[in-house]
Amino acid sequence: MCGISGFFYRDASRPIETHVLESMTQKMVHRGPDDAGFYHSKGGAFGHRRLTIIDLSGGKQPMSSSDGESILVTNGEIYNYKELKKEYLSHIDFESSSDTEVLLYMLKLKDNEAISLLNGMFAFAYWDRGNNKVILARDPVGQKPLFYYFGEKSFVFASELSSLAAHPETPMDIDRESLARYLIFEGYPHPFSPLKGVRKLQPGYFMELDLTNWEIYEYRYWNCIPENSEGYGVSASDYLGEFSEIFSNAVERHLRSDVEVGVFLSAGLDSPSLVKAASAIRGGGEVKTFTIKHEIASFDESAYAASVARYFGTKHHEKTLRAEEFLDDAKYLLSNIDEPIADPGFLAIYQVSKFSREHVKVILSGNGGDEFFAGYTPFHALYAYKWAHRLLPEPVVHVLRKLASLPRSGHEYMNAMFKVQRFLRGVSSPPAELLMQWVGSFNFEELEKVLNEKIEDNQLMVKCRKIPYLYKELYEEDSRLKGADLISTLLHAFQQFFLPVCICNHSDKASMRVSQELRSPFLDMEMMRFANQLPPKMKYHNGHTKYMLRNYLQDDSPGDVARRPKQGFTVPIASWLTSSLKDWADDILDPVQLKKDGFFCSAEVRRMWREHQEGKANHAKPLWTILVFQNWLHEVWSSWRTN
Repeated sequence: MCGISGFFYRDASRPIETHVLESMTQKMVHRGPDDAGFYHSKGGAFGHRRLTIIDLSGGKQPMSSSDGESILVTNGEIYNYKELKKEYLSHIDFESSSDTEVLLYMLKLKDNEAISLLNGMFAFAYWDRGNNKVILARDPVGQKPLFYYFGEKSFVFASELSSLAAHPETPMDIDRESLARYLIFEGYPHPFSPLKGVRKLQPGYFMELDLTNWEIYEYRYWNCIPENSEGYGVSASDYLGEFSEIFSNAVERHLRSDVEVGVFLSAGLDSPSLVKAASAIRGGGEVKTFTIKHEIASFDESAYAASVARYFGTKHHEKTLRAEEFLDDAKYLLSNIDEPIADPGFLAIYQVSKFSREHVKVILSGNGGDEFFAGYTPFHALYAYKWAHRLLPEPVVHVLRKLASLPRSGHEYMNAMFKVQRFLRGVSSPPAELLMQWVGSFNFEELEKVLNEKIEDNQLMVKCRKIPYLYKELYEEDSRLKGADLISTLLHAFQQFFLPVCICNHSDKASMRVSQELRSPFLDMEMMRFANQLPPKMKYHNGHTKYMLRNYLQDDSPGDVARRPKQGFTVPIASWLTSSLKDWADDILDPVQLKKDGFFCSAEVRRMWREHQEGKANHAKPLWTILVFQNWLHEVWSSWRTN
């Protein structure tokens, strides 16, 4: 786990500013406090910060091949490096036992064809000096970040925007078009970023920079989508047996480390599944588990997590998250985030990462379990949506929305009125829009109210063939499914948007802030392929989410764990905005400052703020999304402009 940075100049004779390279790399010291490395040659430069996990004494980066013609910087882990080394590279005399050196020689041997053979989480840059090109790639679901700027004179890349911003040629203007997307997706969907001209390499893609002709080319190498299969002739027990084997192998690969590995433990299904598999591999007494306890009952699941820990005999650790302690951490985290991300789970992951980092350097997370095995609450609503979407005319839906918004929504976790209001937002929408109608902070119509009129007047607010321009990526991905069932449609949307934009993004940022490597066995390549080949009935069945995981935990697990409902790993933002976070948020949402900044309609923002404070509605999601952006604007972006 590391941070990477670098740049290339179109004019290869241009001197390399080593102080710029050092500054870019130093910005990511939290990603790799154990070591730093630099490389520069004619026309280009690489920088690296390292968090040592595998081969603690070797594996230093940037890493060069024995002939000096290939140079690599990488962030993440290649979990199948031992298998690749044995199958393809037995003829190489390795200087280390690191996965980095395996990746270097795989790329040297197979060029970009090596990328599809990798099983891991990664973002890397590979300089092929012999062919005068650079290959950059990201893992299939974006567990590791990679930002870049490609201009007339320079190409700059880094793991973080803060690092990219340290290069003087990186543009600093706010991208107003991508702001609207942020408000919908609660993060910046790929390839967009907060800065105009700065892009994110998309998950499951690699890019080639042709240094001779100064051109870039992007290619998609990962194409794993849910199959609309009924699975005739295959029994549930057969599927379960296959799942158990693949899952165990995935967990074993993710446990490979030269430092201690722990497990995040909540009361859902994902993390108990990880604990069960890890305990079978290493023994429960060798597994360390970590849980955050909430003071607010509707958010607290520590008692259930503790019962799982007792059953498997893990070395369990628990910490209570108190509101008064949270404010300072929230301010620190949001003021050091390189791009706005509004999913409050970001703050929860940070808390458990900070706590567990006192004990372990690597942690296993259940990321991906919901997105590949149908774990989220919206899957319960699909049957009702199927009939309501067909039978209810839009005027009736409009009246129902109005009625649903009248009662007080409350600030408890996923209360009934909140669910009703969310369902009605999407009931008349096409399947392609369902995800963001149900889980997004704003929908298309709400954007028109909250955005400054100078922003909402542009092309973003135009509908093309009755499709809002801002939703076109949703429709493009939906078209790849070719008439799939509703479960597969929603799964694909979660995998393509919510997983990389929110879940993987906030997990990387939160864990890296405390120099911890977070690994996700459910996002193992073999695991994802298997999950997307399962028929829908093995994911959502008879009203039960994560049907496969419930079957897996039915035996050799605490009695009630397989029957537990879904509970998101988050924090009580709605309540805290009326208490411990109230003064902080009120200052950020100052109407004078909002008008001066010019991004939001201050009157609409203050209306939502008043209603939330008075308990008339739960506006936590949209308010928090705006708060995160405004704080980033003044605490982070403004500092880049003055440096």
